[in-house]
Amino acid sequence: GDLAAYSADMGFTWRFAMANPPLAAALRNRFGSAVLNPPSTPLILLRPDGSVRVLEFGRGYSAAELAAELGAG
Repeated sequence: GDLAAYSADMGFTWRFAMANPPLAAALRNRFGSAVLNPPSTPLILLRPDGSVRVLEFGRGYSAAELAAELGAG
């Protein structure tokens, strides 16, 4: 309920999620504090084999670029 109210108050019309404090700390420890800064557009790919790839923060990706990253394996 709190997240839905926050989303409405901020005018967000897209899906998003917020990390709870333990997850936020784990993300910061692994990827650096920029991962917690929404304007830096952090994108983390979780692959089916369990590996993780972090895309360049602060860069906009086109749909084609994201598709290529997902297909890169």
